[in-house]
Amino acid sequence: MVLNVSRGATDLTFTIPDLELAERLISDVESSMYRCFTHIGQNDVAEKQEKILGILRGQIYVKEQDLIFRLVKHFRGKQELQSQMLLLQQAGIIGQMKSAGEVMWRLLKEPY
Repeated sequence: MVLNVSRGATDLTFTIPDLELAERLISDVESSMYRCFTHIGQNDVAEKQEKILGILRGQIYVKEQDLIFRLVKHFRGKQELQSQMLLLQQAGIIGQMKSAGEVMWRLLKEPY
């Protein structure tokens, strides 16, 4: 019906070709529909913090240098990354220690 009207028709009728076209259009969109809803409720900060947590999960400790190397591309720079790490540390989600002169990070608890 919508397809018929989009071509300038004034009557609201269904045609077999319109139904077939509608089915093809919906099938094409359906395969990527999940992407419309995956980020609902998320924001840029949460997404970036999740990247930090994703590296720390399953690791006992991760060297700060390794974290920065693996994550800096997802942030506007090293300072923004360190700022997000500090926020997670202040929230008690990640912890820091020094070993043999190197700063190490680990996941203390899941944020949720």
